[in-house]
Amino acid sequence: MTEGRTTPGCDVWIVRLAGVPGADGLLDAEEVGRAARFRRPADRDRYVAAHAALRAVLARYAGRPPGGLAFAREPCPLCGAPHGRPRLAGALGAGPAAWHFSLAHGGAVAAVAVARRPVGVDVEAADRGVGADDLAAALHPDERRALAALPAADRGPAALRAWVRKEAVLKGLGTGLGRDPATVAVGVGPAPGPGPDGWAVRDVAAGDGLVAAVALAPADAAGAPDPRAGPGHVPTPAGRSAAAVGDGLAAPGKPAAPGEPAGAAVEIAVRRIDLAALLAGARRPAATQATPEWG
Repeated sequence: MTEGRTTPGCDVWIVRLAGVPGADGLLDAEEVGRAARFRRPADRDRYVAAHAALRAVLARYAGRPPGGLAFAREPCPLCGAPHGRPRLAGALGAGPAAWHFSLAHGGAVAAVAVARRPVGVDVEAADRGVGADDLAAALHPDERRALAALPAADRGPAALRAWVRKEAVLKGLGTGLGRDPATVAVGVGPAPGPGPDGWAVRDVAAGDGLVAAVALAPADAAGAPDPRAGPGHVPTPAGRSAAAVGDGLAAPGKPAAPGEPAGAAVEIAVRRIDLAALLAGARRPAATQATPEWG
């Protein structure tokens, strides 16, 4: 735990996407149709695995089977059309008791962020072959100046850090790349700066060869926090024990960045798991579930 006041944090699940036969059986008709439109089998398999992982993670919070979850879309903040941030349908996705989530995949993993307020996550492979020049147009003028001051060898990794942070913010806001990422300043340094409009941005230790970040809306964006526990809490739905949910690798909260409320801190709990183990746990009775991790 961090000292001083904290704001409710979020859980980030890093799921290694090894092939699991039958994972598409958890998807609904819309997801199956979208998967079928991918031309490359590898892209289709990655989509299926990532969305199966999303359902298996959310099932732990909702207390429902992964295949029984339904999704809807928030209105787009830019145009009002129903293609904004995804949410759980019904009471699970509305009001102060809603579970908010975000999904990303990069390299061989998916990242799923879950919180009691709007959240965005992104993950990329560090060796994806994108350099600073490729990402320059997405950088805020202040970020471009900071990048130019770095040694040439450090500019590519720094630009990728900034890109991942921006993606997390834009996904959390629900605009995606409909909003120019160059208008969002998150910093290119080792620690992110504050996000826009009170959003907190944090880097996530996703594992070797990965760059990840999460963005969390201000605490007043979704009503009252979960009263059952503090930051980084993994919920224990009715009829399930804390051991059934499993303990993860807790990453301590990071002090507030300049411009964030004085004394505030956000705690992020990171959990790493193979897709096969995640799905196996989702299919077992709640009392026998556990959360094995990979290092």
